[in-house]
Amino acid sequence: MTIVILILLLLSWVFLHLFTKNNLSILGFTPVRKRLIQLIIGFFIYGLICASLQFIDSLLFSHIEWKLNPEITINDIFALLWGY
Repeated sequence: MTIVILILLLLSWVFLHLFTKNNLSILGFTPVRKRLIQLIIGFFIYGLICASLQFIDSLLFSHIEWKLNPEITINDIFALLWGY
């Protein structure tokens, strides 16, 4: 599979060089700021959708009640996110 991709990349480069005198950057392999911002926004939206679906699933099908822990601190949240 990897060999096929490399061969296609090589053929693309040859055709681009022969017909348009451009290199592979015209195909969009170099990241630009606009695309990176779109990638970050896409991950954020996808995360919101996943969290919303998890919440809706727990409400409708699992009958789990969500309660806020009054004793939790910001340090506890960072420790949970960091993995300790």
